[in-house]
Formats: sequence, structure tokens, C-alpha cells
Amino acid sequence: MATRIHFVVLSLVAAAACALIPPTAHAGWVPPSVAGPWQINGTPAPNECGVDNPFVNFSVISRDGTMVNTDPAVGTSVGEVFRLGRLTYGVGFFGFIAPAPGVLLKYEVQGTLRVRFDGTANGRFRTIVGDVAGVGPSCVYEGTIDAQKLSPLPY
Repeated sequence: MATRIHFVVLSLVAAAACALIPPTAHAGWVPPSVAGPWQINGTPAPNECGVDNPFVNFSVISRDGTMVNTDPAVGTSVGEVFRLGRLTYGVGFFGFIAPAPGVLLKYEVQGTLRVRFDGTANGRFRTIVGDVAGVGPSCVYEGTIDAQKLSPLPY
């Protein structure tokens, strides 16, 4: 009888522990092959926003799915990476830009990337620019992304 009770208790503890572990498709968790620094090269599609030139960013993705993106022209933004499929990830991050003195705009970037085993990724993005209060977008543009995972080496 005591053995049966121990088995039931252990089964309940194991089930509770498994419930706390996020499944691989859970939003926010990323494997080590995705976590780390990335160089992002973006190419906007023709648009009415006046964003025509290709750009380059650095993004750092943490194992918990949080990310920081740094754009030399715009600044820093923060967001998350979500695992959508085996090699497909959704990306979303937010930042601010000041196109003129006294003008502050908020932007959101949404993207989907397919990661390859060679440490590269590619996909599409959409950027939504609006006022800080989030009252309607003033501009939306899309484009493509090519990314390369970086492997810093010690000196």
C-alpha cells in the first residue's frame, strides 16, 4: 500500500514538473542555435514612407526569447522571439525614433524568419510607425531580411 501511495505521489510530482517545462513550440523559448548575437541585413520593399535604403542591425537573442536590437540610424529597441515551428520564428520588437526636434514616434517591427543549420536565416518583416500614444499608424512598410549568426572569438 505504501509503495502504491509513493508511486501516485511521484506521478503527481512528475506531472506537475512537466507542466512547468515549456514545450518547444512555446512562445519565448529559443534553442542555443538561435540564442546569441545576429547581424540583420534588411531590404525595404518600395513604399510611401520614404524608407528606401537597405539597413543593417545587430540583434541579441536570449534563451528566454527576449531580444535587444540595435540600429545605427534609429537606436535601440526591445522585443521577443517566438518559436512558430521547427525552424521558423516570429520576431516582434518596439522602439522610438525622433525624426525632428520635439517629435517622438513609436515603431513596431514584426517578422518571420526561417533559421538554417548553417547559422543563417531569412524572412520578411513589417514596420509600423505611429505616435507614442499608439493612435493609428502613420506609416507601414515591409521588406526582406537576411541574417547571419555571429560567433565572437576571444582575443
